[in-house]
Amino acid sequence: MTEKKHNNKTTAIVVLVAAVAVGLIGYYKTGRLRLVDKSDYKTIYNNIVAAAATTKSDNAELKSLQKWADKKKLDYVTDSSGNMIVTVAAASGKEDQPTTVIAVEYNSKTMETDASSLATAKYIAANGSGTPLKVVFLNDSENLHSGAENLIPSAIPDNSNVFFLDSGSSSYISTSSFAGQLTTFSVDKTTQSRTCDSAVKITIKGCTTGDPRTSMGSQPNPVDSLSTLLTYLKGKSVPYEISELKVGSNGNMYPDSMTVTVLVNSYTLTDLTTYLDKRSESFKKTYSDDYPDSSYTYEILDDASLPSTVYSSSTTDSMTNLLFTIASGVYRFDKSEATDEHKEGDPYAYNCFTDLKDSGDTMKLTVSTSALSSVYMDQVAGENEAAAKLNNADINVEKQYAAFSGNDTSIPLELANIYTKTNAITGKDMTIQVKDDTYVTPCSLLGDVNGTATIVHICIAEDNNTYIANMLMNYIAQNIQTN
Repeated sequence: MTEKKHNNKTTAIVVLVAAVAVGLIGYYKTGRLRLVDKSDYKTIYNNIVAAAATTKSDNAELKSLQKWADKKKLDYVTDSSGNMIVTVAAASGKEDQPTTVIAVEYNSKTMETDASSLATAKYIAANGSGTPLKVVFLNDSENLHSGAENLIPSAIPDNSNVFFLDSGSSSYISTSSFAGQLTTFSVDKTTQSRTCDSAVKITIKGCTTGDPRTSMGSQPNPVDSLSTLLTYLKGKSVPYEISELKVGSNGNMYPDSMTVTVLVNSYTLTDLTTYLDKRSESFKKTYSDDYPDSSYTYEILDDASLPSTVYSSSTTDSMTNLLFTIASGVYRFDKSEATDEHKEGDPYAYNCFTDLKDSGDTMKLTVSTSALSSVYMDQVAGENEAAAKLNNADINVEKQYAAFSGNDTSIPLELANIYTKTNAITGKDMTIQVKDDTYVTPCSLLGDVNGTATIVHICIAEDNNTYIANMLMNYIAQNIQTN
């Protein structure tokens, strides 16, 4: 019997050849990919977060964007609505491809929240190469989507593929978003001499502003707090008066503060302060972890500080009833309404108080309403109007945004495929969800700019923002087979 010896040298050569082959395949795969420089991206992201603390106006944020574009020597124009439009020429051989448009909104009051979408847009503007490319920074002052509403037509060429980016708690792709409406309800304002002999000044401040959407109920809203207070006072059936109301309004966003003077008679002052102590403690317990700068305080005014005039009893009653009868909160599908597409508990509409203003001879309550479709919008807006009519309030629709529904489902699937293939080098099972939005986006407005364009919404979470950037960079490069 002959012993067969193992050839260690041959084995080593085979292993070496296999390793080189794997390395070449890996090099070939990653060499074709346009992967984000994570260090560069992180610098852009961190700079946005740092600048958010000192950027006090939308104009200041626009000037910062222009300064950055000048430094990068980018080709851009700024239109009369405050939109900055960056144009990047197509790579050689890609000139006939449809234009890719990356759109993102800027708003100085939500700059930190928007950091992932802004960083992604800036990175792509500076590094994207492939199809003809435009990166559009849309003015979103007070969350009114005015930039998208007034965007110049050349920003979205015919047959372009438009990707609107925003930031959220989870990343996903969508071709459907809510309808929106901003409505003011006005009641007559008259005043009278005060009759009560004691008063407290209530201050709610430090509340984070933002888009009134899925954080409703978990975010402090000073107007909601006022509604609760007035309902309590009316329920006590004791004399009370209101004066010097001022709400820190931010347009179609959460109000961030409120001050109001509440007058009662001395014999009920202790009851009121005991109630306010409980409200203040409850406010702190509910919001201090997520909104540490928010506070609910009061001070007892001395006789010299008492206001001489107050809102009349009819004005106060109308204001209290209006706040009570218009439901502020989230409308959800109940068990009987649930479908395969919309589960029990899913939201189908939101009502959010965004302002309550002493406006000359009227008191104006502003309500931001968003809904899954025009059908649900009509339902909720109809309920709001019915409540307003009970209180003899005038109704004025200030803004309307149509629900968005994309007509091309192939692009989201293509993006999801690119996302998986591009990020597979991490060794993880990389997938991205395709689902419907539960809030208003400017996508319907972007579609109005050019009806031939395909519009897709991409929400970006901080924890995988570079993966989204990888996906978009490679979509623009058009270098991945997605069949």
